[in-house]
Amino acid sequence: MSNYSDLIYEKIGKKALITLNRQPQLNALSKNLKKELADALDEAGSDKDVRVIILTGAGDRAFCAGQELTETMSTDAGNAAIEAHKWISGFKSLYDAFRRQEKVLIAMINGAAAGSGMQISLLCDFRIGSDKARMGMTEIDVGFPLITGSGLLWNLVGPAKTRDLALTGRLLQAEEAYEWGLLTKVVPHAELREKTFEFADFIAAKAPCATAVDKSYYRKLEAAHYHDSYDYAVIAHTIGYASGEPQEYQKRFFEEREAKKAKKN
Repeated sequence: MSNYSDLIYEKIGKKALITLNRQPQLNALSKNLKKELADALDEAGSDKDVRVIILTGAGDRAFCAGQELTETMSTDAGNAAIEAHKWISGFKSLYDAFRRQEKVLIAMINGAAAGSGMQISLLCDFRIGSDKARMGMTEIDVGFPLITGSGLLWNLVGPAKTRDLALTGRLLQAEEAYEWGLLTKVVPHAELREKTFEFADFIAAKAPCATAVDKSYYRKLEAAHYHDSYDYAVIAHTIGYASGEPQEYQKRFFEEREAKKAKKN
């Protein structure tokens, strides 16, 4: 088992299992987790014994809740262009790590996959969801434009459904996500690991060279669209940060969350 602080890396037969392990934060993507995840993907990708990479989240509540908002809520509007470029570059480094993998990637979605958490699942080749899974692009609820996420969705579910997710921020239940083509299959929550591993073993038996060549061609087909979305994401987030809107909406998000906690207590 490799040594990471914010994720768990395990080899199980021909499978590499990567578990995002920030459970109290619903496995949100901090700067460190993004770096570790990219490193873990490359570790699995370079291991000749690994044929399939499985990605999941710790606990039963979330696969990944998206960006760690405590790292973005105080962004300086006066340095919007610099901050937007740094932030988007950080995500692109992670997303590039997904895209360069020649082995099959399976997202084992055990709970909520929201925002960039849903985006990393879309970078996988297959998504197997628990019947408790929920999926959505929630960026608009914290003041962010959805550019890279829209880029990933556009060819997968089409313009109408992309607009639906981007402009409402709603979460789809597992069955609706399956009907939309966002989930490959839905299984009972208690059987998620078993069914995902069964599917991974089935895939692991396929020809590795043919798999790698197929995935290389898919990257070629998607390349222009993928890079265009990142170029525009820098522009879009610069505009957003300069307006102060993300900072305002994130502050509101945390205030509402604290008020709910206080009400429960």
